Amino acid sequence: MTKDLHFANCAKGLICIDLWENDFQNELIKDKNYQAWLEKLSGNLAQFKFDSVINASYFTKIDYNDPSIYNTLIAYNWADFDQDIMLELIKNSNNYTMSQHIQREVFGKNTFALYSIESFIKHVNKLVPHIKDWLVVGAAWQICVHYRPLGLVNLSKLKQFNFYAADWGFVKSDNQLVNNKDFETDRLQWSKINDHIYLLNATR
Repeated sequence: MTKDLHFANCAKGLICIDLWENDFQNELIKDKNYQAWLEKLSGNLAQFKFDSVINASYFTKIDYNDPSIYNTLIAYNWADFDQDIMLELIKNSNNYTMSQHIQREVFGKNTFALYSIESFIKHVNKLVPHIKDWLVVGAAWQICVHYRPLGLVNLSKLKQFNFYAADWGFVKSDNQLVNNKDFETDRLQWSKINDHIYLLNATR
């Protein structure tokens, strides 16, 4: 983690995609390996000092105890109403629960729940315009991480930012960690920074 922490001095933003708790009938997250990965992931992320955390975990509950939900309601409903962000929050809500490990060890006052590229850009420009470098983590590789509205495919089109990934930051649908081969054969282009960190190359 030493090299990764050195890298984190540059990446001041974090995007979390579909990091759910094991509380419903989903074969991926019922697996004990997934739960072990979530615990290790949250421990790794807790060593970083992020200025902004975006929770793009779709279909989670509107739960005031989830800092990402609470902070979004304060900033974009009660303080300065934003119809688009609030509508997205409602449309993307369901009965899933965010990982307790992530909530406890990673989330804080700088965490918001956002679900689209448009909301992400609006939020960054409004509250954290200084952040150009973002680390992305989530589950599962390809299925959700790539193709969510605020996923890697759409993020790769934002040339004004740098998006990074760590091999320990993703699991595949079989609950195995991604590896160098997954980055090399991905439909998106990646540049290897060190043994664990990759930079997402911008696309048109």
